Amino acid sequence: MITAMTNRLQRYFILFIVLFIAIFILGCDKTPVGYDELGRDISNPVFIEFRSSSRYCYGKYIPLGTADYIVLGRNSEYESRVLIQFPLVDSALGQVTSAKLILYPKRHRNIGFSVHPIAKSSEWKENNATWIRMDEAVPWISDGGDFYPIDVKQQATVTSDSWVIELNRNKLDTLVNHSYGMILIPDSSDQDFATVYSKSNSNKSPKIVLQYSNITKTYLSMQDCHIIDTLNLNLLPLDLWVGAGFVFRTMCKFNLDTIPDNVTIAYAELVLPVQSHASISDTFDIAVSKILEPIYPNYPHQTRYADNISSKTQYLAATDTVVILDVRKIVQFWNKYNGENSQPDSNFGVLVSVYPENYEISRVQLKTGSIKPYLKIGYIMPPSRRY
Repeated sequence: MITAMTNRLQRYFILFIVLFIAIFILGCDKTPVGYDELGRDISNPVFIEFRSSSRYCYGKYIPLGTADYIVLGRNSEYESRVLIQFPLVDSALGQVTSAKLILYPKRHRNIGFSVHPIAKSSEWKENNATWIRMDEAVPWISDGGDFYPIDVKQQATVTSDSWVIELNRNKLDTLVNHSYGMILIPDSSDQDFATVYSKSNSNKSPKIVLQYSNITKTYLSMQDCHIIDTLNLNLLPLDLWVGAGFVFRTMCKFNLDTIPDNVTIAYAELVLPVQSHASISDTFDIAVSKILEPIYPNYPHQTRYADNISSKTQYLAATDTVVILDVRKIVQFWNKYNGENSQPDSNFGVLVSVYPENYEISRVQLKTGSIKPYLKIGYIMPPSRRY
C-alpha cells in the first residue's frame, strides 16, 4: 500500500513538472495565436526620406501679455518695450515725499531706459497689445505705443535683486490723472535685453511705492506686458525661420504618395538642420503642429493649424545643429486617410514654431540649400499569408 501511494505521488510530481515546463514555454512565446498556422512573416521596417514639396515662412506680431516675464532692451535686430498700468488714485499727491517704481529682474542687465506716460486715450489691453495695436482691432496712433514725450524717471538704481526707479514727483499728476499707464523705452545705444517678473508672480510683481510723511502706499501692477518689433530683419522668400517674441513660423508639406497602402507607420521624424540662431535664453522648445487646411501661398499667415502641439523638443542654443521632432502621430493620421480610406486630403503639412511663442526673444534659421528640412519615415508591410 505504501509502495502504491509512493508511485502515485511520483506520477503527480512528474505531471506537475511537465505542466510547469509547458506553461513556461508558452509564456515565453510572443507569437500571436494562430500565427504559425497562417504562415505569416513580419517584415523589417522600410525607411524612406521625403524632401518638402512646398515650404512657407512668415513673421507676425502676437500679444505677449500672458508671459511670465517682461522683456526690456534693444539690439540691432529687435526692440522690446514694456507697458505697465497701476491702479493709482489722486490722494493728496502734493504730500508725496517720494515715488518709486520697483521691478524685479530675472535676467539682470544694466539697461538704460526712459519712462513715459501713455496717452490717456490709448486704452491698451495686455492680452491684445502688440507693437502695432493697443487692442485686438485698435491700432496705436504711432507704432510702438502712444506716449507723452516727457520722461518721468529721475534716476534708477539697478541691481541684480531689484530695479528702483525714482519718479519725478512733479509729474505724478500726469501719471495718475492724465495717462493710461506708463511705457519703458530702452535707450537706442543698448545692445542687450533684461527680463523682469510680470504680475503673474505675486511676490515679484511690478509695483509703485508712494511715500507720504507718515504712511506708505503700495500699488501692484494691474496690467503689464512687453511689445516687440524687429529691426533690420528681412525675411527673404527662401528663408525658413522659427522664433518667439516677434514670432516666425515655418510650414512644410510632404508628398507621401509613394508610401504603399495598408502599411503600419512605425517611425516618423521631422529633421530640421540649423543654419544659425539668436536668443536671450540658452534653451527653449521647438514644436510641431498639424496644419488643418491647404496652405494659402500668398497668405500663409491665414492658414489654420491645430491648437494643440503634436510634439516638442528642447533646443540647446550653444550646441544643437539639428532639430528632430517626433511626428509619428501626424503621419499615422495622414496614412489612415490615404488610399482606400481617402477622405478630403488630410495631408496639408506641418507647422513648426517655438513653444510657447510668448517666451522672451528667440529665433532659429533653418538650412534651405542642399541640406534642408526632410521627413524620415519607417513603415512595415502587412504580414504575408501562406494561402
